[in-house]
Amino acid sequence: MPQRSTKIFLRFFVFLCGFVYFLPCQSSAASLFGKVVEVNSGDVITIFNLNRPVRVRLHGVDAPEMDQTFGNIAKKHLSDLVYDKSVLVEYSGISADSSLTGRVLLNNADIGAQMIRDGAAWFDVNNVSRLSVSDREIYRQSEVAARSERRGLWQAENPRAPWEFV
Repeated sequence: MPQRSTKIFLRFFVFLCGFVYFLPCQSSAASLFGKVVEVNSGDVITIFNLNRPVRVRLHGVDAPEMDQTFGNIAKKHLSDLVYDKSVLVEYSGISADSSLTGRVLLNNADIGAQMIRDGAAWFDVNNVSRLSVSDREIYRQSEVAARSERRGLWQAENPRAPWEFV
């Protein structure tokens, strides 16, 4: 009997590994709709969906950490954009902190791209595998524009990226 349960476990484990391996290759994201009930930081919000809170990390966006220069300003800016508003989240995965990771849209406007364009966040080139090629280009161009116009955090002489700060 122990051999049979071991075989079942191994089959399940192989299936699960295969599922997890191919999960990032999916071309379409799932979506959910909800009202923003909290802005946790410059790149994380909490929405209320189906009578429960859901944390969402903006995909391809990295805002300054809360204890970093410009962190509180980035959080305030994101709050001004989405707090108490209904948004669509196109999520494509789960981040290390168990938040959903996805694009946040308000009236079809990409909030991540807006945060980058306004100089409130960086385009996170280290975490873009699930963004489409066109979204990557929009995010890249948004950061180039914010830098050249010295918007937001780009007013500083040498702003330090969050992945370097941590």
